[in-house]
Amino acid sequence: MKHKLLLTAIATGMAAATAMAVFLVVLYGFQLNPFGQYKLMFMPLYALVLMFGLWHFRKQHMGGWLHGWQAIFLGVLTAIVAAATYAAVVYGLLAYILPNMLMLHRAELNNWMVRHRVVMVEQMGSQAYANNLQAIERITAADIALDEWIKTAAIGLVIGMAVGLFFKKTPPSK
Repeated sequence: MKHKLLLTAIATGMAAATAMAVFLVVLYGFQLNPFGQYKLMFMPLYALVLMFGLWHFRKQHMGGWLHGWQAIFLGVLTAIVAAATYAAVVYGLLAYILPNMLMLHRAELNNWMVRHRVVMVEQMGSQAYANNLQAIERITAADIALDEWIKTAAIGLVIGMAVGLFFKKTPPSK
C-alpha cells in the first residue's frame, strides 16, 4: 500500500507541475509575464490536480476510505514533487527553450522600477535604487527557478495539508 501512496504522490506531483508549466506557457503566449503579477495564478490548478490525486487514491486503492495521515502525507509529498518538477521545467524553459520569457520578466521589472523611481529613491536612497536596478540584469534562469521552487513548495505544502484533511474519510470505528 505504501508504494501505491508514493507512486500516486509522484504521479500527482508531476501532473500538477505539468499543468502549472502549461499555464505558464499560455500566459507567455498572451504576452503576459508569468513571473510578475500572474505569478501564483496557477495555484487553483495545483489544488484541482491534488484533489483528483487524493480522490483517485482513496477510490482506487483504499476502498473509499482515506486516513488523515495518508491524506496529509500524500498532499505534502505531492507538493514536494510538484515544486521540484515545476522548478526544473521553469529552468529548462528559461535557460534553453524560451529565453525571451526571462527577458520579458527583466524588462517588466526594469519598467516597474523606473515608474516608481521617486518613491523608491525616497524610501531606500539613490544608491540602493541604482544597485537594485543593476541587479535586474543579473537575474538568471536559476534564480527564477529557485524562487518558483520555494514559493510553490511553501504554498503547496499548505494547500496539500488542507486539501488532504478535506479528503480524509476514516472508516467508522467498530
